[in-house]
Amino acid sequence: MLEKLMLLLKRGGTVTFEQMAHELDTTPALVAELIGYLEQAGRLKPMGADCGQVCAGCALARDCQRIDRSCIWQVVG
Repeated sequence: MLEKLMLLLKRGGTVTFEQMAHELDTTPALVAELIGYLEQAGRLKPMGADCGQVCAGCALARDCQRIDRSCIWQVVG
């Protein structure tokens, strides 16, 4: 499932935990855990963007599909 998640993330763009969970046939909670694992393993790097802030200065604001809490990660490698 980790490799499928990585492929999904490598597509680019923005996607919610719910959308990823639907594509992976699992729960948003499990997707969040997998994201955390991949981040700790060094396969994802948080970009320092916290979507709790104002979106006006965000380069992804036009394409963003965020809900109330989000973060942006970069795939490493």
